[in-house]
Amino acid sequence: LDIVLDDKRKLSSALQAYTLLKSASNNKESSKRVVLVDAEKEAIPSYHLSTTTTERTFLLFPSPGESVPLESVASQIDRLVLLDCKWTKPSIQFNPGLANLRKVHLTHPP
Repeated sequence: LDIVLDDKRKLSSALQAYTLLKSASNNKESSKRVVLVDAEKEAIPSYHLSTTTTERTFLLFPSPGESVPLESVASQIDRLVLLDCKWTKPSIQFNPGLANLRKVHLTHPP
């Protein structure tokens, strides 16, 4: 799970999720699989540079006509990228590192 933080730190739920996921992990290997990328301070990884990575990396972001239900491709996912941003102003989704990723959405979001 990669969490890309592009929101005000005080409003971000990603920071709490990241901390919870890292601390709940029983071993070091699985805790390495949770990555926090602060878009304000560091570059977003170039997920699109590796074809094999791109095919199995998905962006959790609802896009009418483009995204598919998460559960329909869950078995194909090696890496899920979660955007923590204002979804009403999601300019970060057009970042070159994210733009070509296949999009998924939650069928019943909270």
